[in-house]
Amino acid sequence: MRIRHVKVAALSLASVGIGFGLSSLTDSGVVWAKKDGPLWTEKSKVNRLPPDSPVTLSSFAKLAKEVSSAVVNISTVSRARQRFSGPHRDPFQDFFRRFMPRMPENRGVGTGFIIHPAGYILTNNHVIDGADEIRVKMVNDQEFRAKLVGADSRTDVALLKVAAKGDLPVIALGDSEKLEIGEWVIAIGNPFGLSHTVTAGIVSAKGRREVQPSSRHQYSDFIQTDASINPGNSGGPLININGEVVGINTAIHAAGQGIGFAIPINMAKVLVPQLKDRGKVVRSWIGVHIQEVTADLASSFGLDKAQGALLAQVVPGGPGDKAGLKQGDIVVAFKGKPIQKASDLPWLASTAGPGEKIDLKVVRQGQPLDLAVTLGVHPEDEPAKAFVRGSGAGRGDGATGDSAGTHVLGLELTTLPAERARELGFPNATGVVVTKVTEGGEADEAGVEMNDVIFRVNDTPIPNAEGFKKMIDALGKGQVVRLFIRRGEASMFIAFRKR
Repeated sequence: MRIRHVKVAALSLASVGIGFGLSSLTDSGVVWAKKDGPLWTEKSKVNRLPPDSPVTLSSFAKLAKEVSSAVVNISTVSRARQRFSGPHRDPFQDFFRRFMPRMPENRGVGTGFIIHPAGYILTNNHVIDGADEIRVKMVNDQEFRAKLVGADSRTDVALLKVAAKGDLPVIALGDSEKLEIGEWVIAIGNPFGLSHTVTAGIVSAKGRREVQPSSRHQYSDFIQTDASINPGNSGGPLININGEVVGINTAIHAAGQGIGFAIPINMAKVLVPQLKDRGKVVRSWIGVHIQEVTADLASSFGLDKAQGALLAQVVPGGPGDKAGLKQGDIVVAFKGKPIQKASDLPWLASTAGPGEKIDLKVVRQGQPLDLAVTLGVHPEDEPAKAFVRGSGAGRGDGATGDSAGTHVLGLELTTLPAERARELGFPNATGVVVTKVTEGGEADEAGVEMNDVIFRVNDTPIPNAEGFKKMIDALGKGQVVRLFIRRGEASMFIAFRKR
């Protein structure tokens, strides 16, 4: 399997609520949990240091010795499939298969760590994705065939199980919420297949939500670290100085060194019980499409600062629609927890649980509003819609509409035909169609694209192309222009200041 090169690169060479039992220490210092207890242990007492104690080189040596026995090398084999024509098995397949050459095998290497003495192991989904065979090797050279218990591609977390005689050593799981920027951490893994490599560094940043290792990865809140991690470290533990796992090493920056990313262990804790019991994660949802609140959007909606999740679209008949949420609402708190960035909301909504009744704090047209929504089951087979610049048809000629349209804000516009409005699901709406975008213009720099359909300016419906021009001309220099736009199947708001 190969390294992913998008915004970051995946690291493999291959492509709540739970109670906590008492722990004890073995001679080696590794934490062990009771076999019939919870799935993981917390609050390790191994090599624990007072918060303000200086960290010495001997601290790293002791820590590496104490936890390495619970870190495992994961190797995978993925075999190409022979394809035979026809929907049913050919009776001669077995005969011909004997004389056909062996199909090529793809081999991968990654890392994992044991969280329960009965043999449960955490790693990345991309380490084992598509594998026909998974093998786990410990530092003492014990080797096991592993079974996939459950996996979640949207967070890149997987749970494995090996059958071992007797209890296996485990690493305690820490609290990634309490992790501080600048705190010492170590990474243990198998970079480039070099078993049990230990590196040290600090926490460089937290809450890196802009990092997307793959198109399937949808829930990000990465810990950034400068502890050296490389291909093959995927799935390995990021450990604090007290011997507790605070993250799962997952990705590296494709164009930089000393920039690695780990999934917060608290995120994995939410998923592990479902992976164990169901083999997958069943998510809840509100039924809305959201976008980030920029400074200009915040000003146009009457907010003091840019925060919350702006509802660009409310799914008809969905939980949010039934609860009374409306397009243009800004969700600023979920179950009492503030929504600082739009990306906070999907994670909270997806993990609260179907059927849960959640209190939302909303700002609607500058006024606070409290609503209660009963979450539904997320339609896993429905692709997520991303509101990103570049998803439109592009710039230049060739868009639908009259080429001799109205010009304003660096846009060429025509009145929205009634037939087009019906096709978009707005049969009674009026508006304009963007037929050309002037590069470097106000609207271009804000992200407006050719073929966008604009329905409203600052909450006022647009009657036609000439009406749109008059509305813009009436605004003074420096005033915020907020457009409500339909692009393909996605709706969004774009705001900028008039020059």
